[in-house]
Amino acid sequence: KNSSGGSKKQMSSSNRNFDRSTFLPHLDLGDVGTPRDIILFEYSPSIALKIMNSLRVHDFAFIQRSSGQWTYAIIAEKREDAIRFVVNVNGDTKTLSKKHWYTS
Repeated sequence: KNSSGGSKKQMSSSNRNFDRSTFLPHLDLGDVGTPRDIILFEYSPSIALKIMNSLRVHDFAFIQRSSGQWTYAIIAEKREDAIRFVVNVNGDTKTLSKKHWYTS
């Protein structure tokens, strides 16, 4: 586990100023998120894009895998049209193009 510390990201539907600390010390990259770790909100496409645009390299996030599970990952690279995540401790990556940042 990463020993740099941090606290769970707090999100609420009424507060759009997100806590910048996205590290969850009890998880490793690739771990499946539990309901206590993940808070999913239904957002309009414009709000979803605003949230995705606010993410930075080295922020942690949960990404939905092809299996349908949400796993803990870290942003390795961010471009205007895509974000590349490291998805496990082996260093495997997944790139999400902008068209997949919001799905209805």
